[in-house]
Amino acid sequence: MDSAEETPAEMTSLLRSYEPSPEESARVHEEIQTHQRAIASIDEEIQALFRTMYTLRERRAQHEVQIKRCKGLITWARRMPPEVLAKIFLHCVEDGWNQAPLAVSMVCSSWRFAARNYPRVWSHVHVNMEEYDPVSRTRYWLTMARRSPLHVTIVADIETSELAEVIDILLEQASRWRSLSVVSSSLRKTNTILSRCKEATPDLREIQVTTDIEIDDVAAGNAAITGFWGSFQEAPRLRRLDLTSSTIHVAGSIPSQIEDLSINLQPSRRRVETPMTGSNILQMLEDLPNLKHFAINLSHHHEPPYVPERDLSRRIFLANLESMLLCVPPDVNGLMAHLVVPKLKQLQIRSNLDPLVRPHDLTGASLRELLEQSNPSLELLELHDVDLTDDDYTHCLSRLDSLRELRLHESEISDDVVRLLTGPRGRCPRLSRLDLRWCGQLTGSTMVELVRSRLAVDDHPIASSSVPIQEVAIINCAFVEEQDVLDLAAITVCRLILRETEDYCRSRGCCTNSRYRQRLRLRHNIGHTGTGLIHLIL
Repeated sequence: MDSAEETPAEMTSLLRSYEPSPEESARVHEEIQTHQRAIASIDEEIQALFRTMYTLRERRAQHEVQIKRCKGLITWARRMPPEVLAKIFLHCVEDGWNQAPLAVSMVCSSWRFAARNYPRVWSHVHVNMEEYDPVSRTRYWLTMARRSPLHVTIVADIETSELAEVIDILLEQASRWRSLSVVSSSLRKTNTILSRCKEATPDLREIQVTTDIEIDDVAAGNAAITGFWGSFQEAPRLRRLDLTSSTIHVAGSIPSQIEDLSINLQPSRRRVETPMTGSNILQMLEDLPNLKHFAINLSHHHEPPYVPERDLSRRIFLANLESMLLCVPPDVNGLMAHLVVPKLKQLQIRSNLDPLVRPHDLTGASLRELLEQSNPSLELLELHDVDLTDDDYTHCLSRLDSLRELRLHESEISDDVVRLLTGPRGRCPRLSRLDLRWCGQLTGSTMVELVRSRLAVDDHPIASSSVPIQEVAIINCAFVEEQDVLDLAAITVCRLILRETEDYCRSRGCCTNSRYRQRLRLRHNIGHTGTGLIHLIL
């Protein structure tokens, strides 16, 4: 132990006396000063060590910087061929990083070379009118893109005098447009931009429009998308239109060459409410003779006022329509009764509202009318959160000889209806896939009976003999027991999870059953040595 840390004997003796003398007090003060001087000396040593430590840390950091620089000289990013780098940069742009060409150009000389010498990296021209000097930025981007096909995006949320000049600059290169996207919170600005697109666009394939209605638009009597009138008439390759708006009223003609029309209706951020009208939707469809794919989606729980078509005898003939998706309040499904669609292959009917507690009569009647007057070779039928009566199911299934896949969500379909599908001569003979979720009346024994019956060999086969069921999806069906699931998995593919692609329930989060699947897996030792099942997808 250091002597400085020991207590001298005379100091110890003072601890046992009641009151120190003046001489003893002086010795105590002298002892205190001695220790204080020692502490000061130690503090100086500590500060010196800290300074040394800081110096060493700084030297260490300098070496780390040099190591990073040296590693940067031999990194894969520097050794990649410029065309590979350019491909990566292009993927970044396509994923929505609009400033990628500028950002990567500032990393190093090789990246700058790859960005500036491959024009396609600059082919996505994103013009935001709120950014500084959009005119110069647009000119620069077009210069760097050279002769590449252009994917043009115009974001115009603010009032600016430069908008017209920017549009004119872009229209000078209209022959190179591959796609056009217009984003504006003002319907008036959207119409202004679209109405100026009168130049020939021989390579244009797709248009996306995202807009909203302002109070001033309604006050001026301009609550419709009118900008398409006379525009894009010289766009022979234009096929797809994606429209996102708070209004579905499109005045004037959408380019008649459109084959794929998607309408996304959402509430106005300014709470300006405009009604949906059946006559307007039907007129829009009637003006598109080449239409092959039609989808109308309303955001969840959005229910604007709806005015149905008053002329019950009105019919719209869509000779080329192959797929239709209606994600709307159930009353809008009445539109189906006005459509004649002989080539329809896929029909998806979804409610954007909470499921009804009873079958929706109008949907059932309209679906029956569509099938009767069109007689389509329908291959996919989906009913999501909208149900039919047993009578409607029976009638529809009798007319679906080409049906290959049936999807039901929140359905009260009965065992009696399902039994119509059983056997080699059952209805819907081409049916090979069933996706059943939240079917509250369906029993597992009926499903097992259905699948087994369609495995039976027809003693007198004909062209309409039933094909086997290749896959059954069962999710949250109350009367389908675990043993039923195992029995199904023994004779066909039984799936208890969502489809890997294009599954609407994935975004809704309504069909997660992870606990059930885990319990089933553990209880029956699935996936280990205790089972031989190979057809159960968990």
